[in-house]
Amino acid sequence: MRHGTRCDKHPGAATPAHDIATGFPQSRVRISPGSVSVRAPRVGVRERGEPMNPLRSVRSLSLVLAAAALAVTAVAQRHVAPAPPHNPLPGPGGGKVPQTALALPHGTLDLRVEPAQTAANSGFLTTESNAFVNVPRASATFVADADETPLAVTFSAEAYTSSAVGRLFVRALVDGVVAAPADVVFTEGGFQGARSFTFTAKVDRGVHTVEIQWLVDPGVTGSLRSEALELRHGAKVWHTTPPSGPDVQTTTSSFVPVPGVSVPFFVPAGGRAMVGFSAETVVLGANKRLFVRALVDGVPCAPGDVVFAGRSARQVHAMRFGTPALAAGWHTATFQWLIDAGGAGTLGDRTAWVTTEDASAGGHESIVVAPSGPSISTASSTWAAVPGLSALVALPPNAEIAAAFSGEVQGGSAGVLEMRLVTPGPTTSDVVVLAQGGFSFETQSFTFDRKHVFLPTATLSGIWVEWRAVGGLVSMGDRSLHLTIERGLVPDLAEAPAIGRGSQDSPDGRLVEAAIGTRKVLTLIHRIPRVAPNDVIPTIPAVTDALYGADSMADYFAKVSGGRFGLVNAGVLEYDALKSEGHYWNHDAFDCGKPLADGYTGGHAERWAEVVQLAAADVDFASYDTDGDGILQPERELAVLIVVPQGGTAGFTRDLNALCTGAPIVVDGVVVPAISEWFTNAPDVNWEVPAHELAHLILGLTDLYANNFNFDTEVGSLSLMGDNLSTTSHLDAFHKLALGWATPRYAPVDGPYELGDVKESGEVLVLPRDADGDGMECFLLETRRTNFDHALYDEVIGANGVVVWHVVESAAQNSMPPGCTTLAEWASVSGNGRRALRVLRPGIDYAGGGASDWTSGSYDLLDDGRSCPGAMVVRNALEWADGSASGWNLIGFADAGPAKTFAVVRD
Repeated sequence: MRHGTRCDKHPGAATPAHDIATGFPQSRVRISPGSVSVRAPRVGVRERGEPMNPLRSVRSLSLVLAAAALAVTAVAQRHVAPAPPHNPLPGPGGGKVPQTALALPHGTLDLRVEPAQTAANSGFLTTESNAFVNVPRASATFVADADETPLAVTFSAEAYTSSAVGRLFVRALVDGVVAAPADVVFTEGGFQGARSFTFTAKVDRGVHTVEIQWLVDPGVTGSLRSEALELRHGAKVWHTTPPSGPDVQTTTSSFVPVPGVSVPFFVPAGGRAMVGFSAETVVLGANKRLFVRALVDGVPCAPGDVVFAGRSARQVHAMRFGTPALAAGWHTATFQWLIDAGGAGTLGDRTAWVTTEDASAGGHESIVVAPSGPSISTASSTWAAVPGLSALVALPPNAEIAAAFSGEVQGGSAGVLEMRLVTPGPTTSDVVVLAQGGFSFETQSFTFDRKHVFLPTATLSGIWVEWRAVGGLVSMGDRSLHLTIERGLVPDLAEAPAIGRGSQDSPDGRLVEAAIGTRKVLTLIHRIPRVAPNDVIPTIPAVTDALYGADSMADYFAKVSGGRFGLVNAGVLEYDALKSEGHYWNHDAFDCGKPLADGYTGGHAERWAEVVQLAAADVDFASYDTDGDGILQPERELAVLIVVPQGGTAGFTRDLNALCTGAPIVVDGVVVPAISEWFTNAPDVNWEVPAHELAHLILGLTDLYANNFNFDTEVGSLSLMGDNLSTTSHLDAFHKLALGWATPRYAPVDGPYELGDVKESGEVLVLPRDADGDGMECFLLETRRTNFDHALYDEVIGANGVVVWHVVESAAQNSMPPGCTTLAEWASVSGNGRRALRVLRPGIDYAGGGASDWTSGSYDLLDDGRSCPGAMVVRNALEWADGSASGWNLIGFADAGPAKTFAVVRD
């Protein structure tokens, strides 16, 4: 862990050797016609005397199997104390009951929005990169439930460059493959307001990750703020993207078809549709305007037309239109354009898309279009509702709301037009600038969001957008508000969870982002002569083989991620120490403010800085600063791993704050902000230590252990981030989902299910809290099977059954102590990650040595009836963090070879 806090990699036993195997196959991505650019793969103590909870009567097991229409022997009551093993669930002729199919998440909407500012001049990200690099905080994971699933990726952000002619390019990647079109000029020149563009692809069934990348022209700095990523996918999405290539131009002042953007789509009975269009534009001619309109079956949509663009600078614009009333069946959306007489209008890369709503399928999709007419203006700095853009709707539990504004906007010579979304639920200060000083009258768009809104059933809720002027007059013309409302997923795969270094416990850290592709690691062996037993200095070949050989740390990450993530060797170098062991390890007399102070905060800090500075003779650190911000970001540019000789293994991840002045360590003109270190004399037998540390440094993961304090919720060896020394533990189910390395599954009906070993299936069962609470709590189930010498790792973890994780994401909820634990005891355990990811054990065992998984012979796991140590029985229960019954029950645990079977019953 950073800030010098000790990690869990203490001196200990060696790790056994492993075999080798290939990784999981990659998910396939199909790009819409016209995109031919494909990127190459990227290189305790209990509270005594607590009374036993009363046990309740429960349903017969026959009810569980009724959905399968199978006759079974009734069970009068679920057992709450340890019981003999369950027999396999019976089926006709004495065979097993056929398993109900676990379902993929169902929905068409995933949102990731990062407004991250309250003032109009703060919160910008910058880049000077002339090669495409990831936009920070602009990635998301989603799950497609069928092959050939259409995907529309809409990226919105405020954008500008440092040069009047400087261009900022943006593109979208889906599982590392460039979406259509290849890329777009997102903006050119000074700040003008929000931009929006929609990229398209088709994907196969399974989990996928979307990343947004950017670059700028040489010598230019690009800036983005308020990034919004809206993913629409599934059978209700239709799109067309013409091939990237030459621009198309018009000089006609009457409407003519836009080439290549016809979209056939199907509307179900009682359904409706929304039509969207985005494009790069250039307008030539003084005060000339480029108009666009949408038609369905030749009938104009609302609004009738819009001033799509009005400036000579190349940039993107987007508009969403409402369709006329449509009968059930097939329809076609087309687009037309014209230019004011004497002008020339140009469209570059462009996309068109349609989304439809099935009124009988739940959720809500609609578009509100303000009446066309004279533009409206305001100079008021007081927030007011935008006229004509409001809706009254009923929200599902745990509602997720996407509200996409699009319309003609203008900032006066000094005016800034700001906008915000107003909905029920948690208040927000999220503000987006749509236009500012000197902005032409033209179309802009932005997608707002709100998540985890819980209201009483059938409550009608108002949703609207508000605007205000800052510094001068602003105006608005034709406009629309596209609303999509669905029941949100728990956990939210698109949103980076605030667990780990980006949590409230680590406010200077970062969130856990989806992570695919490769990351570079520079390894520096510090040759420090030490006394026995720490006197064996690892060699370059030994370290290289342990980190990147056939059975190694890099192979581990490739297998654990299902082939979606990898580490690349940026070099393994060695340097002789400039000082003695005693100087580094006994430095107190030289610390800051002491008479002999030498400028370093400590001896260990000095050796970190020393070896990094020595490496500057051989490594061009500046070449790794791909975004040109002067800082080597370990999560996306270069991670530094320092190897230190020591007889026992240990590991740490540190902020590189080595100097008493507080100045950073700078080499080749760039800052090295943090490092990981690995103490070892036998690299081949304990590479799980740097795997753990680089998971901190590169992936932003947190520790999941509590030194010298055991609870029944302890993670132990069930995660790389727990007490996993001498194991090759996979990451826990929650972190895999957050990183995009596992596929969530759901139990759609009561019944028997089968869950395969997670290292082979890559699947995790989710039991969400989706009817109340805060939308950030769930149980995750994964089958784990321990073994020796397994090609996919997860060895020597002591588990052969179903591991049940209780995930409590919100800081307020995870501060509540687990059952049978006092508030004082729980308060002594620091770390949001440790509090938020808890293992439910069949028996409550404070020694940490009891079973951690449900197996044949384990009692049924009910949603109440918990009994703490000291009572007649000891048992756990599926209770939420606030002590309420979850409504989920798991019964009949049994083996099915490499998989695990059990039945799910929801109250």
